[in-house]
Amino acid sequence: MTPPDEAPRAGAPGTGSEPSEAVPLVTQLQAHFLLNVLNDAAELVHVDPDAADDVITAAGEFLRAALLHTGRAVLGPLRQELHFMRSYVGIQAVRRRDRLTTSCHFAPDVLEAVVPIFIWQPVVENAFRHGADPATGRVDIEIGARREGEELVLWVRDRGRGLDVGAGKPGHGVGLANTRARLAAHYGTRASLRLHPAHGGGTLAEIRLPYSAPLPGPETTGP
Repeated sequence: MTPPDEAPRAGAPGTGSEPSEAVPLVTQLQAHFLLNVLNDAAELVHVDPDAADDVITAAGEFLRAALLHTGRAVLGPLRQELHFMRSYVGIQAVRRRDRLTTSCHFAPDVLEAVVPIFIWQPVVENAFRHGADPATGRVDIEIGARREGEELVLWVRDRGRGLDVGAGKPGHGVGLANTRARLAAHYGTRASLRLHPAHGGGTLAEIRLPYSAPLPGPETTGP
């Protein structure tokens, strides 16, 4: 379900423009992501050069989309965010080979909902970095979206150590702080990012934000 390449349209719910304070936050996020990709490749280059090359290649599509919007942070449909997220999962699949399982659960009525671009990627990245099974090293990630009344809920669940892991615990990194700041810039107190202990172990991260109808503009082909 990969949508065609599409530049998201500018605008924020109720105002028609992106909050100015959110623009440097998106730029910071892009730099943070690039640094992490380079670190991932550096870890592999001496032990598995082919895998390192694959990581860089897989990151190309994601970075191309990010650079396209540098300096003009915008909103876009959730289906495009799903496309970005799958590109990121592809990078992790190269790194982890047979130690990764992912599954997606999306209600069909939310794919055109309007969200800030790249709002989901730091949450997914956090799950990968902290969500490995402590006994096996495997990573099992579930990702989904649903509508609850006037709210859109984006969620990520891992089966790792959980929240109470001491230093470096999930939920306090640059990416999640950036996400919370962007949500506040767009929606004030009407949006949140929270992490909870998941039933059966691991962590459940939920982004809740006001559901916004599709942006006006030319008709596009669905996923």
